Amino acid sequence: MFVFRKVLNRSLETGDAELLKAICANTRRILDLDFAGVIKRRATMERSISGKAGEDVGGRWERISVVVAELNNLDISSESVFALTEGYIRGKLEGLFPFGDQLEIAKAALMNVGNLKERFDSYLHVLPQLK
Repeated sequence: MFVFRKVLNRSLETGDAELLKAICANTRRILDLDFAGVIKRRATMERSISGKAGEDVGGRWERISVVVAELNNLDISSESVFALTEGYIRGKLEGLFPFGDQLEIAKAALMNVGNLKERFDSYLHVLPQLK
């Protein structure tokens, strides 16, 4: 989230709404497909591995704790992304984007990234049901 905040700060400082739109679109793709997608795939794979007969209990609990830690990371990331983008949207964007429709482009781009919270939350609700 530190890197995400730095990238957003620097793109906002340029005052270029189209650049912010591109940065937000790429950030959303990275967070959704790479970060959340990996956690979702790992949890799904752990589900299929954990059902093996004759498996040692210690190894199973270790894998379960790793999955729970990753789900916790996903939950914290969800809240952080939402809080960060909402903070920018409620901030002083008018001063950064005073011309034409740039303010609306900037707000829409930030809202697009903030909507990742819903996606991440949907992953959190689906994954525990995998049995």
